[in-house]
Amino acid sequence: MFRYLVLAWDPLRPDCSERVVRLRQRLLRNGAWSPSIDAPGLFVATTGSDRRNNGAWPLTSGRGVILGRLFDARGAAHPSGSRATPNGTSLEAVARTSGASLIESHWGRYVAVLQDDAGITVVRDPGGALPCFVRHLRGIWLVFSWLEDSIDLLGPEGVPPLDWQAIRALLLLGALGGHATALDGVTAVLPGQRVRLGAHAAHGEMLWAPAAIARDPLDLPASQAADLLVQTTERCVGAWAGDVGRILMRLSGGVDSAIVLACLTKTRDPESIICLNYHSPGADGDERVYAREAASMAGCRLIEAPRDTGYRLERVQAMALTPCPTSIAGRLTADTDAAHARSVEAPAMFTGGGGDQLYFEFRRWWPAADYLRLRGFGPGFLRAAMSAARLGGQSVWQTVRLALSDRLRRGAPSIDAGGSLSLAGPGLMDGAPDLARFVHPLGGSAHDLPIGKSVQLSQLLFPMEYYDPLARQAAPELVNPLLSRPLVELCLRLPTYLLTEGGQPRGLARLAFAHRIPRAIALRRSKGGMEEHLSTVVAQNRDVVRALLLDGQLVRRGLIDRRRIEDALSDARQAPTASTAEILTCVGIEAWLARHEALRSSAASRPES
Repeated sequence: MFRYLVLAWDPLRPDCSERVVRLRQRLLRNGAWSPSIDAPGLFVATTGSDRRNNGAWPLTSGRGVILGRLFDARGAAHPSGSRATPNGTSLEAVARTSGASLIESHWGRYVAVLQDDAGITVVRDPGGALPCFVRHLRGIWLVFSWLEDSIDLLGPEGVPPLDWQAIRALLLLGALGGHATALDGVTAVLPGQRVRLGAHAAHGEMLWAPAAIARDPLDLPASQAADLLVQTTERCVGAWAGDVGRILMRLSGGVDSAIVLACLTKTRDPESIICLNYHSPGADGDERVYAREAASMAGCRLIEAPRDTGYRLERVQAMALTPCPTSIAGRLTADTDAAHARSVEAPAMFTGGGGDQLYFEFRRWWPAADYLRLRGFGPGFLRAAMSAARLGGQSVWQTVRLALSDRLRRGAPSIDAGGSLSLAGPGLMDGAPDLARFVHPLGGSAHDLPIGKSVQLSQLLFPMEYYDPLARQAAPELVNPLLSRPLVELCLRLPTYLLTEGGQPRGLARLAFAHRIPRAIALRRSKGGMEEHLSTVVAQNRDVVRALLLDGQLVRRGLIDRRRIEDALSDARQAPTASTAEILTCVGIEAWLARHEALRSSAASRPES
């Protein structure tokens, strides 16, 4: 896993400079880290097994560096889509514009750290694939991708205090989307944001404006939109695969992963792609018949691996500490992902992650309302309403009524979202947090967009979690090519009634790739999942879950209710009564809190840095 660590300070402060010398020596002592910039006021180092697929490009002035992987922004419109190496001219432009030119000229997975006479500026790419967090301690700014690297470096003060307001917000909202994390003093640099690190505080501004992109719709005939979608998807997938060796392809059997596989085989030898399908008992957990068809059509080898129904949840107590608790539902294959990647010597694993948001999986009436907002009552509205009715499983008249009602709204659309509260305790709302602090700042910029487009945008503001806290060293590089910036921007511009062509979720994607993926997948209306598998895991780990939750910190603080947990985990029931996702969310938070406590205790025994 490629990781970086940055130290920034005022070189005119001897106390800070002396401390940085000690920290630098500690970091470089074991030889795993390599310095990219080592200058007065700025030190940047990188590590990780996949550094060959990620670069470090120091600015020509020596006052800054670009970290990660870059593609030319023309890659979505030109055949190459190849990996870019910034030259002197482009690097000078990055310095001159404080990173703004980088957003305009490149896409990929990167973070830029820039130094000028006013201080340090950090720029994160709009795709958000490379994590970026900042923290200020005793005159020194730390910028990092992996929290435990900074903890290892700093010693006793390395473990930040908890922010319990953030924990409350996480339970209420289901996710934290703003700058704040669940650790006091640790702040996220958001995708597409430029942050200036001042003497004591950080000040950010957005350089990427997805809402403005969505306000410039491409209202094309479906056939033209489909062609453009194919071209852009192929070039983005091809760019990521261009200089990677063997690829492990997570092939679920759904539309998204089948599309990624089809695009991979457009430019890659099928023998260099190994497909991996996980299956489990249950109607939603076994998609092997579809995965086999996709792998056979692509000419690729398929590994079929059963999900581990005997998975022991004790493992999550040893997960790495991240700035926010992470969902563990999708983490249960971390070890097997790593094992399969090693067995086939694949440094990267590609997925179809992000397709739900990108290609528009939402089965609601919204495209009819979007049509009405963009095109009004025209001859095509009835067709759009009929299509949206099919999509949402409602009558045409219900769909028309809802679309008309939406046309009359003022302000942001009303959308049901947030966390599940069936386990909520009496103290959850005590001292209720200012939820605005934990909401993405661009969320409000979409208030004037059509409702479907507003939902799509809000979902795309949250990048897929890139690094696995359960297997940070062993896991292969994770690539979600459907979340590439050129593809995201295209789909933001395509109206939802185009994306749901034929009244189908992902309708345009199905049309575009109809002859490139198996017919059974293109026509498939069902959707796979892990719900039954996760319920089995929870049921078989009742004792572990009970031990974690009944006497955990969430119960002690009244954030979740002990009696409700006991009811949900009653042995009298085969399956839990509460949502499995909600139970696993609480388990993940408690495991995260336990890891925080363990690191705090361990750091207290180490010498000061």
